[in-house]
Amino acid sequence: MAVQVKARGSDTIVAPRWIAYRSEDTPWKHLRAGLDLKQFTTSWRGSELGFNIYLAKLSPEFKNPRHRHPFDQVRINLSGTASYGPNQLQRQGEVGWFPEGVLYGPTLAETDELIQLTVQFPGPARILYPSPEEQAEATAELNRRPHPPTTGPSDPYDTMLGEILGRKLVYPKGRTDGHVIFRDTMPSGRFNQGARIKHLGYMTEVGPNLKMVQLASGTATNAQPRPWFEFRTVVAGSVSVDDKTYPALSGFYFDADCKRPTLTAGAAGAVMLVIQIARSAAQPLPFADV
Repeated sequence: MAVQVKARGSDTIVAPRWIAYRSEDTPWKHLRAGLDLKQFTTSWRGSELGFNIYLAKLSPEFKNPRHRHPFDQVRINLSGTASYGPNQLQRQGEVGWFPEGVLYGPTLAETDELIQLTVQFPGPARILYPSPEEQAEATAELNRRPHPPTTGPSDPYDTMLGEILGRKLVYPKGRTDGHVIFRDTMPSGRFNQGARIKHLGYMTEVGPNLKMVQLASGTATNAQPRPWFEFRTVVAGSVSVDDKTYPALSGFYFDADCKRPTLTAGAAGAVMLVIQIARSAAQPLPFADV
């Protein structure tokens, strides 16, 4: 029997799903000086987990002041070096975890070109991560109203999210003093049943559980449903699903309890960044399952 869940904020019953994307199918969009973006995929209205996955290309013209978010994000540097302050560098191949409520930055590109993949999702406070439709509707509603006098600087995202929540956004207290950068991320040692794993970090009671997984050529993943949410990004090599190939910079999102496709590593094998998120603290993530 297929698992079914209620859509967030609704009594509608929906079947869990999975999403695949390929970088080559997504065009770059120029946003501002020093910043181009590939918007890979996002959550949808009513999805159980809100999320956003995008690829950013930055140059030294880009500057983003010190700030924080009401959600967690994980970033992997695919090329170049990022700076988040004095002696706070993230280099090629390194993975960063930026927890909810924790200030970081200013963000700068230290190299002529910096390419980062970012995955955003709710942290342990479980503050809503709205779908693009919800964000657009809230922004339109705010724009219809007379603008009240401001008493200080405000973040447009925080204002928009407060409109959806029906209250002023209150940031959760940060769990750390700052972001975390994982330096040595590539798996090493002997393969076990065609795979080897580098465990990067098991962060809070709901994750993220971060690991780098390397598959030998022809190795296939387990397609059984899992009771947690998961993101997989192909960092090197390729995988295939049925007859379709997903090269580096492709990726997958799996709903909790969805029936997964089998991912089979290509001729050169595959390396994937795996991010696992628990439904709740009452359903903790396993440490080693991939």
